[in-house]
Amino acid sequence: MQNKLYHILRIIRLRFLTFLILTGINISLFTSCQNAKNTEKINVNPSEITVRGDRFIDNHGREVILNGINVVSKNKEEGYRVQGGPDFYANLKKWGFNSIRFIIIWDGLEPEPGVYNEDYLKEIDKRIKWAGENGLFVILDMHQDLFSVKYADGAPEWGTLDEGKEHITGDVWSDAYMMSPAVQTAFDNFWANKPAPDSLGVQDHYANLWKHLAERYANNPTVIGYDLMNEPFPGSQALKVMPAILKAYGELVYERTGKRQSMEQLAETWSNVEKRTEALKLLNNKKDFAKVIDALQPLAHSFETEKLQPFYEKIARAIRKVDTTKTLFLEHSYYGNMGVKSSIERTTLPNGEPDPLVAYAPHGYDLVTDTENAADASASRVAFIYNRIYETG
Repeated sequence: MQNKLYHILRIIRLRFLTFLILTGINISLFTSCQNAKNTEKINVNPSEITVRGDRFIDNHGREVILNGINVVSKNKEEGYRVQGGPDFYANLKKWGFNSIRFIIIWDGLEPEPGVYNEDYLKEIDKRIKWAGENGLFVILDMHQDLFSVKYADGAPEWGTLDEGKEHITGDVWSDAYMMSPAVQTAFDNFWANKPAPDSLGVQDHYANLWKHLAERYANNPTVIGYDLMNEPFPGSQALKVMPAILKAYGELVYERTGKRQSMEQLAETWSNVEKRTEALKLLNNKKDFAKVIDALQPLAHSFETEKLQPFYEKIARAIRKVDTTKTLFLEHSYYGNMGVKSSIERTTLPNGEPDPLVAYAPHGYDLVTDTENAADASASRVAFIYNRIYETG
């Protein structure tokens, strides 16, 4: 399986298989293809990294493995400034990393509509410089969790068009994606490009921000690409997710036990972390897991083709106006984290041809992620997720 994964451009971030803990930082694994060709220059450090065909390559034409880590501050009170000076980046290099997924926060970048925070940008510049001085390449990731700073991190309050809906949380922080009308409505209005307070569409603001960033870093060789959005979530379509999962799971229970459970009984099981963890034991093989997860494929396809792909095209067009050399990192929808088949495609250039500088940036989480049972992630389910990621790549 690992050999297969070396043959596609992608990033897998595994929160549920973290073997190294650094204070406040999750581990990321950036992988592409190995086997450097230019043996004469094998000891020459790369100064640039790009994409050729289905490989990451450096400025010597050698294939590259990006071994990376998330670097992030989600602390608004600290201005989202990552703590740690040059020594921190020197240590990352010493520990074997050659790249970082540097997380940036929309709320910090655009505190008012159309007004960019130069102080925050200068702090980002400083850290990119420290990374480059230590041989670390940077992928900028526009991050969000639950869409907005109002609920976790991401969009500024002015860009959070939640229509005053209630924010509901669950036992696990990410449950709010499925439970919170405020979060779902804010996403709905983002995908619909509803007007921000200055009458410009909120999604248009996001595109303009990426253009501003791309123009700033277009000629910076340390920055090798842009991760356009962390874990895109569809919004109120989530209201259809749990009924689909519960129905599929209920059929599986009936197949195995001959007992029918009502939707109320199934909902009670899946809304409780301990009961849900117990229920997952029935899904500890690829075949049964697929029966449940694939119930979401029509929803994922609908969102990714009707909302997410046009969004990626918009952001790509904005970036390509000012930067034609960086790699665009595209993530599948939130559903793809669980192994649901993805329908995302390469973005296109202004002439309509597929953009060659695109990488697939999937996330993969077992269903016990973010719970106290994360260490009990199922090897079978994880393998299933990896295979689905390979298929999409």
